[in-house]
Amino acid sequence: MRIWLLLCWVLMTLVPIQANASDIRPQIINGDRANVNDYASFASLFLYLTPNYYSTQSFCGATIINQRFAMTAAHCVVGNEEVLKYTVVAPQVADERDFPNGNVQFVRIKAFYYPDNFVDRAPFANDIALLEFDQPLNTSDYSYLFNFSINDVYPTSGEYITIGHGLTYGTEPSGSTSTTLLETKLTFVDKTRCRNDFYPLVTNSQICFDGALDPGDDYKHATCSGDSGGPVYLLDGGVYRQIGLTSYGPVTCGNKDLDVVSVFTEISEFKNWIQNVMAGNVTAKFYVATVDGQRVVSAGTPVVIPSRSSGGGGSIGFLVLFCLCGITLLFRK
Repeated sequence: MRIWLLLCWVLMTLVPIQANASDIRPQIINGDRANVNDYASFASLFLYLTPNYYSTQSFCGATIINQRFAMTAAHCVVGNEEVLKYTVVAPQVADERDFPNGNVQFVRIKAFYYPDNFVDRAPFANDIALLEFDQPLNTSDYSYLFNFSINDVYPTSGEYITIGHGLTYGTEPSGSTSTTLLETKLTFVDKTRCRNDFYPLVTNSQICFDGALDPGDDYKHATCSGDSGGPVYLLDGGVYRQIGLTSYGPVTCGNKDLDVVSVFTEISEFKNWIQNVMAGNVTAKFYVATVDGQRVVSAGTPVVIPSRSSGGGGSIGFLVLFCLCGITLLFRK
């Protein structure tokens, strides 16, 4: 075992988990402070083991569909089964320092769904996932905030806005971060212009945006690493309706030399898949449950819970700590 891994494990057995590395931090470049009440469906993904062991920053954004499901990017939940065990969804987190205390509610996930044709590398085709809660979340049905009718015909002069927690300027590691929810406006970019920057890394189920460059600034307004899974909205009749979720962007967030700063998964392309998942017609890629006090993950079939299982809080074993020590290397966005 490498010395740094051993040291990491030892430290994690002594202190609460703080998932605060740059590659799992939600970031909005040059954003303004957002009022979370303006975005009723917004949610964040955190890691939560016990009241003493949890991440102090979210690793991806999400949106609540109803009391049973949330939506995020597939690449947020692919690649590390240990992360699936301890992922929780927390709606309406205005300041990450409030999690998991105060009035912040959160819920564990019992099933993770993403399309069979998801591509876990550039261009991250079909980058969408649904998360099914292990108990009903105390929230409203926000499915009306998802615009599943609009498809490839977006008004160039429309008002688009994206939100997330984090970076206020620059890029990691020199940028300044924020724990408060930020927002920024974006400008629609057609696929022809988008492919000039990202060819051939743009699929028909993705939509692209540019951001403004403020006078004297080095970076455009943009999403960045960690914003993945969060929403982009179109102002429609005075209501912000979600049309996409953050997937990827240039290596340098807010690169002022490019016409595109953010690429989003176009959710209207997945309307039928989403409806089938929620109707119980799709098998989850992974199921998670608590068995004899331990979180257990199963691929493709529900976890079998013995009748003797206590379903208690659980302890933190060597393997869990070791794997969670490495999550900063496994999350990309």
